[in-house]
Amino acid sequence: MLSPLTDAADDGVRVRPTELRLRVVGDDLREAVATACGERDDYALETVSSLSAALEESDDADCLVVPTAALGGDERTTEDADCHGGDGAVASDEPMIVVTDGADTVTAPRHERRLTAVLDRDALERLPARAWDLVERRRLAALSRRSLASVEFVGESIAIVTPDDEIQFASRSLAVRFGYDLETLSGTDWRALFPDATVDRLESTAIPTVADGWRWTGGCTAMRRDGETFPVQLRLGGLADGSLVFVVESGDGGPER
Repeated sequence: MLSPLTDAADDGVRVRPTELRLRVVGDDLREAVATACGERDDYALETVSSLSAALEESDDADCLVVPTAALGGDERTTEDADCHGGDGAVASDEPMIVVTDGADTVTAPRHERRLTAVLDRDALERLPARAWDLVERRRLAALSRRSLASVEFVGESIAIVTPDDEIQFASRSLAVRFGYDLETLSGTDWRALFPDATVDRLESTAIPTVADGWRWTGGCTAMRRDGETFPVQLRLGGLADGSLVFVVESGDGGPER
């Protein structure tokens, strides 16, 4: 069954700022960014001396811009090292763009961030667009978390799946229904929740329907973590960033539609 989508009213979570605040680590990189991006009016630059200073003040910025040298390596300062975990990972949830210089792309340390982009120094003119994309992804993720929290109150079994097919958020009732704990379910490919035949049908019919701007509803077979299958009624919708919303209800055991 198909139903047309209606536009939801924008709210503070989804409204983009008129100006993007970029916090750049190092005067040299700031000058390079300013030169490459020219006279744009949709972003503002500010400079800090180190990554630790940038992270301490990150609540005031929309996106951090960091050279690979500030993330790790032999020249990392003691102050910057305090921002890293023992394995060299950077721990923060703010959007960040790492600016590399040739071979730096290979040797750059690992980042424990979902909202990270890597950009070569020769392509800095693309930086504002990349930053806008990261900020919008963060905004939609916040909206998704808020929406998911609200459905917990009514017991909906719901999951939000990223464009990369990973379950980003799931309600507790969905995790219980499929035999997972929430921590294990996060990051799982959505296909693990359905047998192969159902996956094929969803990929060939339901997901293209959602991509065309509609919602899809139908009966199908789901699969618990232990391999047991069971009938469900599935509602499938989409978000603005290409994510999918799965809403699972108890099926009646009838034929799939």
